[in-house]
Amino acid sequence: MPSSAVAGADDDFQYRTLATSAIAALALGMLSLLIFVAGRDSLTGSLAFAPFPLLALWMARRTQTQLREAPGQYTGGRLAAAGAAIAAFSLIGGVGSSAFTYATEVPEGYERITFVDLRPDQTDERAGLVVPKKTAALDGEKIFLKGFMRPPQYDKVNKFLLVRDNQQCCYGDLSQVKYYDQVWVELPAQQMAQYDSKVFRVHGTLHVHPDNLRRAGGQTVYSLVADGVQ
Repeated sequence: MPSSAVAGADDDFQYRTLATSAIAALALGMLSLLIFVAGRDSLTGSLAFAPFPLLALWMARRTQTQLREAPGQYTGGRLAAAGAAIAAFSLIGGVGSSAFTYATEVPEGYERITFVDLRPDQTDERAGLVVPKKTAALDGEKIFLKGFMRPPQYDKVNKFLLVRDNQQCCYGDLSQVKYYDQVWVELPAQQMAQYDSKVFRVHGTLHVHPDNLRRAGGQTVYSLVADGVQ
């Protein structure tokens, strides 16, 4: 067999190094799918994971540059392309879905607030204010708030405590939950809520009781007469 033919066969089966950037692109692309989990209840959660698909796309581009500049030396183009496809899908689909939910979840006529709005800042504290001025002005107004249900005694309840997070460490002792991290919720007479560890979306009329902080009996500073809960 001619030596040239042997050389050609050897070239066909020449070992090529798998580009590290291709592996990174695929791994980051897979991690990008977490956007759908993190962004299920929070736009902020989906944005927090946005760097993963962006890095995956950058790594995929870097892989293509390596393959172009050193043909025959590296492999991994398909891995990089797969990572880039997953990353693009996660970035567009995950963040887009979260953004759509955020834009449409508040019923018409209600103002979105968060537990951050219930907490006085340093200026309020120096002024001796238990409730921030902006939040105090919402007393009797229609608001929308998201949080977690504190585990009740029964699976279905008409009244429950809505808290900022679902940390199990604080469930046994209510004193461990700051007053601005809890809201007492009362549902309409015929409506019941099933306990779940998910995020609850509640809309209704906010009531502010700053004097309750100085009273014994564990009454909450914030209460919400709900019009609905999801």
